[in-house]
Amino acid sequence: MLLTKVTPGIGLLWFAARREWRQLGVALGVTAAIMAFSFAIAPDLWVVWLERLLATASAGPNPTAIVILDLPLVVRVAVAAVAIVIAARLGWGWLLLAATFVAQPAVTLQRASMILVAPRADRRPRP
Repeated sequence: MLLTKVTPGIGLLWFAARREWRQLGVALGVTAAIMAFSFAIAPDLWVVWLERLLATASAGPNPTAIVILDLPLVVRVAVAAVAIVIAARLGWGWLLLAATFVAQPAVTLQRASMILVAPRADRRPRP
């Protein structure tokens, strides 16, 4: 996930705040292994990926998109980080989803579908 959706990767703070080091290590380790393997095969594609990532970040949302939260990315990521730590400490999975939504490069109505599952995020199976 960290390589395709970079800013929602902030959700890994959930594991750190809950001191779930094994889960955090697995997520980071798998990501590092994928990066190392792909870099060994095609290092030039990493340059292309970085260029595209930076170009996309600076381009802003699609002009036809309906922006629903027009704050600078750095502000939204900071707010999301605080919300994730709170969510992790209280066990509020729905807030984790909302925070990763806020941390996206462009918070648009078209991307809001990801928060539609938030009410179900805290539902646990009944015994």
